[in-house]
Amino acid sequence: MDRDALDVALDEAFATTARGLSEWPDPRVGWEPGRSPPQEWYSRVLDPDKYRLLGARWAAWVRVLTEAGLAELKDGDAAEWHDLPGVVVTGTARLVPSAAGALPLVVAHTRIDETPDAGVAVGVGDPAWMVAVIPFCGCDACDDGSDPLVEELDDAVWGVVSGAFRLVRDGDRRVLTLGPMSARLWSAQGEFEPDEPAQWLADPGGRTLVQGQAWDAV
Repeated sequence: MDRDALDVALDEAFATTARGLSEWPDPRVGWEPGRSPPQEWYSRVLDPDKYRLLGARWAAWVRVLTEAGLAELKDGDAAEWHDLPGVVVTGTARLVPSAAGALPLVVAHTRIDETPDAGVAVGVGDPAWMVAVIPFCGCDACDDGSDPLVEELDDAVWGVVSGAFRLVRDGDRRVLTLGPMSARLWSAQGEFEPDEPAQWLADPGGRTLVQGQAWDAV
């Protein structure tokens, strides 16, 4: 699967699915280094509707992957999760790949403030393991603009579609990667030694390993 060609198709689809929505810049551009947002920004979301751009990006992915014959969109209302965090889910969809051994994507639309379909929570597998909650925090103080959020969603989806996704678990500790340069670490209990995440990914040993084939595998 050629990522460059996919990106072209994705942007073309996004131009349609995002109609009426707008990208937005980082509100801190031009600030002095080290300057913190005003305290009141941490408790407000002036424009939660803008985050609906993420749902439009997901819809673009759905269009591209289904039109390529790589997956089928399914109702996700009955989807089960291993580890859905404290978000308010307002709708769920499953994108089920055609390739044997490939992992399905589960995306939940989440409420931010009074907007029911603002954020997205991306999961993989059945039941689904959490990959990303975007935005992780929708308050104005944590807003870096739309580009990093769209990129995070793209990385999560592409990591699964390309077959690069790997999750290694040992109790409440887990290491998740979406590709060679995007290792992520979540530690629910205790701490990891500096080299542990890479060691886990290189050799899961007796730990639980979750991974799948690329969606275009034959």
